[in-house]
Amino acid sequence: MAASVVLLCVGLAGLELRPRPPIGLVDLIGDLTIGVASLMFVIAWLFTAPVFLGSAVLLLMVGGIVFGIEGFRHGARPRWPSALVAIGSGSILLLAIVGGVGGSDAAGGFEQTIVIGILLFAAGWVWLGVDLMLGRPLPIRADRPEE
Repeated sequence: MAASVVLLCVGLAGLELRPRPPIGLVDLIGDLTIGVASLMFVIAWLFTAPVFLGSAVLLLMVGGIVFGIEGFRHGARPRWPSALVAIGSGSILLLAIVGGVGGSDAAGGFEQTIVIGILLFAAGWVWLGVDLMLGRPLPIRADRPEE
């Protein structure tokens, strides 16, 4: 699990290093929370300290929401994969909170519905990774000034 999050962080670095508009503060916050979450997963794996896992998952989901929304709004990354990351992160976070507060029956099949959020989250990251590997340029939007 730690290796997959580190690979996610490597992909994030690749997405950030590609030519794009200047980074904003909210975009930086999303990137940093995902980076810190991957570091916490690695620490939990290296030192067999599961106490870091809950905080790491929370940071990853919050960072995924911010990362996805900013990528969609400002065109800093491909829009629809960014939306998938945000929707997947938000649904995982929402269902985890509902299931934690009201018990596993509160979400109405909590275990099955959270899998949909995980699949959306993963599909968004895979789509972003494929887009990065193929080297597709970001679309020029009319509301964004030329560089």
